[in-house]
Amino acid sequence: MSILKSLTVAICGFLGLASTAPAAMAQDAPILIRYTTSQPPGSPTSAPVAWFGEELEKRTNGRVKVQFFWGGALVKSPDTLNAVANGLVEMGKIYALDFKGPLPLWNVGNQAFTSSDPYVSMMIQRTLRKEFPEFNAETDRVGVIVLGGLSTGGAGLLSTKPITKLSELKGSKIRSVGAQAEALKAVSAIPVSVPFAEVYEAFQHGVIDTSTNYENSIIPYRYNEVANNFTYVPLGQSVQGEIINKAFWEKLPDDIKTVIQETMDDMHLKYIQDYNLSAQEIHRKLAEGDGTPKVNFHEFSEEDIAEWKSIFPDPLAAWAKANAKLGDTEAMAKRYRELEEQLTAEVEANGYPKDKFGG
Repeated sequence: MSILKSLTVAICGFLGLASTAPAAMAQDAPILIRYTTSQPPGSPTSAPVAWFGEELEKRTNGRVKVQFFWGGALVKSPDTLNAVANGLVEMGKIYALDFKGPLPLWNVGNQAFTSSDPYVSMMIQRTLRKEFPEFNAETDRVGVIVLGGLSTGGAGLLSTKPITKLSELKGSKIRSVGAQAEALKAVSAIPVSVPFAEVYEAFQHGVIDTSTNYENSIIPYRYNEVANNFTYVPLGQSVQGEIINKAFWEKLPDDIKTVIQETMDDMHLKYIQDYNLSAQEIHRKLAEGDGTPKVNFHEFSEEDIAEWKSIFPDPLAAWAKANAKLGDTEAMAKRYRELEEQLTAEVEANGYPKDKFGG
């Protein structure tokens, strides 16, 4: 029996279901959407997803229910794309960084030396997906529809020992994947592929001494129990995707599709409205050791950052060249920089628009 077939049988047996086609569309039965994620329910990008599920049930008067499987309880993070695409579950969260092979275009949002502002990143992703049909064609081929996607905020380095300058990255065993791994490898770090949910154990067993990470994720995953240094570095951020099985989506009633998409759009608004306040409070707790192990924060000098950029110049240009066969990637990269500059200026001048993500 193949691995995929075994996994299908195991999951269907566990759930007591035969397929993911919306069989729950019987007249009086709710439509069930099973949602899988490697994240715990308390993580910063899980809270808005939980809100999405509750709000969707309210807005559809109970016609749709979302059943959550948190913390990789049903499907591990590296398997999520295939699990949703093959109909083992209807919906899930993926990190595009984990799927550089099947989703090379989507990984434009994960490049080093790009904005660390999650609002800017999410708006760029949304705009590129509207303006360049190649992005949706890419996910259509895989068998999923992208309903939206949160961005993590700036990536940093969580480490067992302080990392205060670029030269200290040399020889470090750093959990990293995709574009972030490439940026680290350029300065002689040693990228190690470890699923995000397994970073704790990797630190414990000495598999890694450092991990690309996000400040808001440290407490929910308890990573500061095994590593208590965090260095701000210009590694961009990680683009997440809220994906749904394409065949399942196409069978849904049009009015339900509309409500799902509108609720997802509003979820982005809720996330960005909450982000800054939660980020500030999380930083304070970590810096003071308030109810959680204390973390020491570090930064590279401007000289070190300039040196890194000279060693690994213009990752967006490199991305465009590597994926030139997939469309006008030079135009995509150029548009990315235009939007980044425009949106950054708008945020600095006016803050976050409160209606930008409205349905």
